[in-house]
Amino acid sequence: MFDCIEYECVCPVCKKKVSGFQSKDRDCILDRMKPQDVDKFYSSCDTCGCWIEYHTEGNKFRRKVFGKHREALAKYEKLINIKE
Repeated sequence: MFDCIEYECVCPVCKKKVSGFQSKDRDCILDRMKPQDVDKFYSSCDTCGCWIEYHTEGNKFRRKVFGKHREALAKYEKLINIKE
């Protein structure tokens, strides 16, 4: 199981909306949580298939993007401030 993260973003690869973020950092009982409640959360883009992960880094999140074959797409890595 997992917990649901209340977050949406624009896919950095195809520019379509991505939602359905999940995390396994807490109890994994399908709780709804904010990004600030976990250390890592992730989803995949339904349009292009890339994998998007966010990891805490101080008070911000590091976005990492992987292609549909799970190859790292370093040009889309970015430090992001996610607001509540």
